[in-house]
Amino acid sequence: MKSELRVDPITNDVVLISPVRSERPVHLQAVSAPISRHSKPSSDSTDPFLEGNEQLTESESLAIRMEGSLPNTPGWLVRCISNRYPAVFPWQEFWNQIPQGEELLSIVGSNSDLDRARQAPLAGIGLHDVVVECPHDETHLSRLSIDQIGLVISLWRDRLSAYMQDEHHWQYGLIFKNHGRLAGASLPHSHSQMMALPFVPPRLLHEFNACRVAYKTCRDSLWSQLIEQEELLKLRVVQKTSRFLAVTPYASRFPFELRVLPLKAQAHFSSITDDDCEELATLLKGLLIALETVAHDPDYNLVIHTAPLREQEPSDFHWRLEILPRIGGIAGFEWGTGAFINAVPPEIAAAQYREALS
Repeated sequence: MKSELRVDPITNDVVLISPVRSERPVHLQAVSAPISRHSKPSSDSTDPFLEGNEQLTESESLAIRMEGSLPNTPGWLVRCISNRYPAVFPWQEFWNQIPQGEELLSIVGSNSDLDRARQAPLAGIGLHDVVVECPHDETHLSRLSIDQIGLVISLWRDRLSAYMQDEHHWQYGLIFKNHGRLAGASLPHSHSQMMALPFVPPRLLHEFNACRVAYKTCRDSLWSQLIEQEELLKLRVVQKTSRFLAVTPYASRFPFELRVLPLKAQAHFSSITDDDCEELATLLKGLLIALETVAHDPDYNLVIHTAPLREQEPSDFHWRLEILPRIGGIAGFEWGTGAFINAVPPEIAAAQYREALS
């Protein structure tokens, strides 16, 4: 079939799988050069994320450190700091804007009153962190050791736990990584970002509620059913470990898109164990190296979707990690329809991944 229309059974993403699109001639060149990140890193004293340059960043909120080292000094392995250019700000930044006698919630968005923002803006309150993934000069997460990647994952987990316990009762915690300029990165040093938000993103809330409704009907998780189906078909399975399954989604939005799911129902990423971190680190490193092989070291976004922070551990939801290669771009069709065109069928992508991993 020259073109296939697919809909993701859980997220409802609509995708046209159209391999012929990859044959288009391209005569335009990029206007701006990408961030230099393909050569071997060299020491740069102006890099704010290098060990020894702690004075160039905001204060750290969490770090994994060598024993005896002090906060905001050398001796760290992974470091979480406030974003110097945040998209949201702590509530203290808005304190003077609150009319006397009114509650903080009067200017904060939540899912119960997001409609208010249609008439008047609400304050952009939240936390916006940067996770510096290594103290030395490195551009690729894939080039870090498995142990170091495991530390990064464990810091993601621990900072997410802190969001859950925060007295301001954040509703959602987001973990994401922009690798390369096409993915939105502004600095080459390997890093990721985290945000605590006062609302659950509507797209995730719809998905979460759909999973809950389905569970009440059939007493089984939609994600568990999807995992069972993918294991049965095997067409899109990239790799399976004792704890995780990596697949190319049936309705992949991007060429070589990857999805990693825990095999057991686990709604909150903050619930993963140290053993989970170690196994996920091994899997993630291999997948990123394979991505660099099959897609020629592309820019990519990595996103972790997790259950809303205020929900107890529901059995009807799975957290998941997604790797979204920025190949082909988002153009007029995507903006005009909300759907996607993917020139690489996920079954072919999975086969190429398996070959690269063998």
